Amino acid sequence: MRPRLLEGRASRPAGGHRGARPDRVPEPGLGSGAIGTGRDGLIVRTCHPEAPPRVEYEISEPGRGLAPLLPRLPQWAGDRLDQMERSREGYDAAPPR
Repeated sequence: MRPRLLEGRASRPAGGHRGARPDRVPEPGLGSGAIGTGRDGLIVRTCHPEAPPRVEYEISEPGRGLAPLLPRLPQWAGDRLDQMERSREGYDAAPPR
């Protein structure tokens, strides 16, 4: 299944945020990784000044360059799952930084 963003169509998170300012709409479910892609210019976030606020996301031209790589990502992660788990355990067991 291809995400809507990779098909060049705008997407928006489900749910409304009544009473929120359009430029301050919370981004539930997006997480810091997705927000970071916006900062990196891979995703374009468009706020529409409506009530309730509407925010849409679309992939940018540089972001479209990632599309050929995404189908291989699950295999890459699966091949490294044990290694990543060991790294997480070591990181979590280390004294606070």
